Amino acid sequence: MGGEELTGVNNADFGERFGALLRAARRRTGRSCRTLGKFSGGRFAVSQLHQFERGEIALDPPTVEFLSQLYGADLEALLPDRPTVFIGDGMLSVGTLSCDFPADDSAAMLQAYLKLVRTLRRQQGAPCVELRRDDVECLADHLSKPGETVIDMLGGLMGSTRSQRPSMVSLFASGAVVVGVVSLLAGS
Repeated sequence: MGGEELTGVNNADFGERFGALLRAARRRTGRSCRTLGKFSGGRFAVSQLHQFERGEIALDPPTVEFLSQLYGADLEALLPDRPTVFIGDGMLSVGTLSCDFPADDSAAMLQAYLKLVRTLRRQQGAPCVELRRDDVECLADHLSKPGETVIDMLGGLMGSTRSQRPSMVSLFASGAVVVGVVSLLAGS
C-alpha cells in the first residue's frame, strides 16, 4: 500500500481494496457468499455480498464494520503505516505535521487533531472523517477520559447530531479499528 492514506469508506478506491480484502478472507475460511448471507441474519443478499466484494456498493462505517466481522477480515490490512499521534504541552503532531493548541483546552486539542487528520488525508471539506482507534485511545489517555467520551466529543465538534453520536460511540465500544465521525456541515 505504500504511503497512501485511507481517504474514506465511501471512496471508490477504498471500496475496491475493501472488496479484495473481503474476497481473500472468504476464500481463506472456505465460506461461500450464500453461507455468509445466512450468517448476516438476512441483512445482505448473496448478490449484495458479491457486489461488496467487487467494490460496487457504496459503503459507510457501520457497514464496513459489520462486513469485516462477518467475513473475519482484518481492517488493519487496509490502513497504511503512519506515525502515531504525539501530544505535548500545547502541541499535537503526527510525523512532520503539527498543530498548536492552548494546553489547558481539551476542545482546542481535539479541534487541532481533527484539523491535522483532515490535512493528512486531504479531507478539509469531507462530511465524514475516519478516525483510527489508536489515535482516539491516545487522545483519551491524554485527556484521562474513556475513548467513547472522546468519540462523542469529536462528534460534537464536527457537528454530529445527538442521534448520530451514539452509533459512533457504540462502534468504538465494540472494538472497531476505524470509526467514522460524521458532520452535518461539510468543512466543520
